[in-house]
Amino acid sequence: MTNIQSKIDLLKQRAIDLEVENAKLKQIIKENAKHKADNVNLSAENAKVKIELRRAMRENAKLKAESLREVKTRERIEKTMLDLDGVDRYINLVLHDRYIKLPEGGHTIIKENAKRKADNVNLSAENAKVKIELRRAMGENAKLKAESLREVKTRERIEKTMLDLDGCLYRKSLSMK
Repeated sequence: MTNIQSKIDLLKQRAIDLEVENAKLKQIIKENAKHKADNVNLSAENAKVKIELRRAMRENAKLKAESLREVKTRERIEKTMLDLDGVDRYINLVLHDRYIKLPEGGHTIIKENAKRKADNVNLSAENAKVKIELRRAMGENAKLKAESLREVKTRERIEKTMLDLDGCLYRKSLSMK
């Protein structure tokens, strides 16, 4: 009887050891599920950071392009103003050095034409500035549309992942019962 009793005691001890190990494994499964949820949250946060990084990189590229366009426009305006100054000087030289004889009022007409040309240059410069602002606004609009679409897609992926995780946790809880 002692031999049988010792086997029963060994089996009882083995059952207790298995229950302890089973409890440890259940705890590990819970921790793994928690870590998986943390990983999903970190992945979602990572996606947000990537979106923000892309947005910042796009904004940086846009600012560089705008700056380059503004520099080129400014250079064209300065060149046109220098050309206009040169035309003005030439007209004054011609008039003062009497290379041409103008009828009465001719000097006024030439000066008015030069003034109109200067006004046209100023209007062209203003037009270029308006075009730059329009391009900037169109770029901003396109950027906002792209960001909105990316955010919707990212949100949908996050929601799907969260639903998948909820399903995993539900199946785990059923298997643990």
